[in-house]
Amino acid sequence: MIFQKNIFLLFFLSLSSFSYCQEETHTVSSGSKIDFGTPPSKEMLELKSFTQDTSAIAFIVGDYGEMAFDSDATASMYRLKKHIRIKVLKNGGLKYGNVILKTYDINGFRESISSFEGRVYNLENGEIVTSKFKSKEIIEEKNSDDVLLEKIFLPNVKVGSVIEYSYVLNSYFLGNPHDWNIQHDIPCLVSDFTFKMPQSLRFNVITPRYLTVYEFPSEVMNQQRSYSTIVRTSKIGRPNQKIYHEKTELSLLIRRWRAENVPSYVLEPFISSEEELKAKLKINISSSSNGMFDYANSWSSILEEKYKLAYKGVGENKLKFLKDKLELIRNQSEDKLVKAKLVFELVRSRIKWNGEYSSLRSAAPKEIYNKRSGNVIDVNLFLVDALNQVGVSAVLMYGNIRGRGKLIQSIPDVSQLIYGTAVASIDGEKVVLDATSEFTSFELIPQRALNYQGVLMSSNKHVNGQFMEVIPQGKDDLNIRMKVEINNDLSIKGEKSITYKGYARVNFREYCDEISEEEYITSLEEKVIGLSISDYSKKDIEDLHIEEYVMERENAIEKVGSKIFFNPLNLIDVAENPFIQEQRMYPVEFPYGIDRRYIFQIELPQNYDVVNIPSSIQVMLPNNGGRFKFQVSKYENKLIYMVDFELNQLVFLPEEYSNLKLFYEKAFSLQTIPIELVQKKEN
Repeated sequence: MIFQKNIFLLFFLSLSSFSYCQEETHTVSSGSKIDFGTPPSKEMLELKSFTQDTSAIAFIVGDYGEMAFDSDATASMYRLKKHIRIKVLKNGGLKYGNVILKTYDINGFRESISSFEGRVYNLENGEIVTSKFKSKEIIEEKNSDDVLLEKIFLPNVKVGSVIEYSYVLNSYFLGNPHDWNIQHDIPCLVSDFTFKMPQSLRFNVITPRYLTVYEFPSEVMNQQRSYSTIVRTSKIGRPNQKIYHEKTELSLLIRRWRAENVPSYVLEPFISSEEELKAKLKINISSSSNGMFDYANSWSSILEEKYKLAYKGVGENKLKFLKDKLELIRNQSEDKLVKAKLVFELVRSRIKWNGEYSSLRSAAPKEIYNKRSGNVIDVNLFLVDALNQVGVSAVLMYGNIRGRGKLIQSIPDVSQLIYGTAVASIDGEKVVLDATSEFTSFELIPQRALNYQGVLMSSNKHVNGQFMEVIPQGKDDLNIRMKVEINNDLSIKGEKSITYKGYARVNFREYCDEISEEEYITSLEEKVIGLSISDYSKKDIEDLHIEEYVMERENAIEKVGSKIFFNPLNLIDVAENPFIQEQRMYPVEFPYGIDRRYIFQIELPQNYDVVNIPSSIQVMLPNNGGRFKFQVSKYENKLIYMVDFELNQLVFLPEEYSNLKLFYEKAFSLQTIPIELVQKKEN
């Protein structure tokens, strides 16, 4: 997606038209490259597997890119030249012969693909055979209003093939150049990227955090370029124009990066952003010598520009049409918390989020209110304005969504700002509010907004551009209570009560909103063999959702001779342990804490007794990061089975993973600890 900063480029791009002379050839001395069209060796074509990763379906032999600035007859632009060669090892790797290139078409500025070439090399009867792709066979599809897809299907791709293709991406979106992806879903032997940037423009280049990428010493190169200026004059009755041709010397700063033996990206559970972890070079413009991009120099200048755009044409007293309703709320109570909750419900019930992310309003507040829907900024900036109208000081906090990357305080990047929440000052506390979700409570913001920190937008220069930590105000809190009896035929019958609190409630409500109650009950019965449910009821009380039902289950108990083996956890749906890998490359990132409490009262058959009561277990993580407790006790012919699992620490670094893994192993080991019952001997 191309973000709002490209709007600011339009004036800059229209200042002059450049036509470049033939670009000089510049070669970095270190590191070899593969020439396009040079056939691979027979040894490469005969290769059956990748030594470093025998599971690989293919691997990248070389991936080479060069980004440089150029121009055409209308506006300045950049060109990204790419050449990639891939070895196919297994059937799953055949998909790499189907190439899909994405380009953007926004506000009349359209990216394009040119100079596409493709080759497929195969070994047939001991000879290397080359199949060429014909450029006329490129298929173009419109994916959305702004996105175009170029589809290329390379010929004669089979297991063992080596495929390669090259192309040039031509783009006018200087403010948001394409990233250079270093890491992919398959291993890569060499990734090599060169960036030729005019010294009149200054860029931030963010390198990968979890992969070492070598940067060669930078160089400076001068290029001769020519440009034409059209001057129009006017005399009475005779318009006139003159064309002036001039030459200038452009100074380029050349930077080059290279990574070798890059492993394939392996998705690990509980990460906040897959795209952030995949190694890449992210490029964004920070400033220019003519001052056109100075707004991107700091977060405060970016937010100052956002503020101007947010209130352009509407002023700060933009909710006059709601004056009566807001005055009622203002006068209803002196308590700011009460007023904030009333405003929150007013906005949430009136304006539905349409699912769109943005950094700007889509329309004026009155229009948004009347059509009853809007993007995330429409909803939460409206909330900010309404809170201020009733005397609760509030500002908008910009950020990114969880899963798309975190804001970096030292690197201002306007393209990261696609989400916004309200921050209200209530009784000396900063309270983060988000009215885009139907199921979250007042202080419980949606998981997508839990992305570590945001940056504040305000007319107050002491506040504008300041960062604020985003801390979840609830947990994934689930409490299950059961009172069951084991019948003489070893079937089980009893009552079950489940209380969902915090994010457990939100997740449950969102899931049940998509299906009927009948479908939900059927899904419960299908998850557990032999389970049947009756007398189902549910109720929602503030931050709690409670469901209750009667359950019966056959075949829940295993009988071996005179003994029976019973594990109460078989009566509930328990997820699998997510932490089974021995080592972890990336941090474990939970969006919020987890609480699980299970209390089961089990009435035993009259003719059975417990052989051994399982030993109690208690495990603690360092620094109160988590706690796990398990206990079974017996009272008369009843067993009380208790599990208490609590996770407080949200981020575990790779070096802390072993502790977390052991903690989860202890908790999930309960699934393998049955309670053993034996038939009583007759007197």
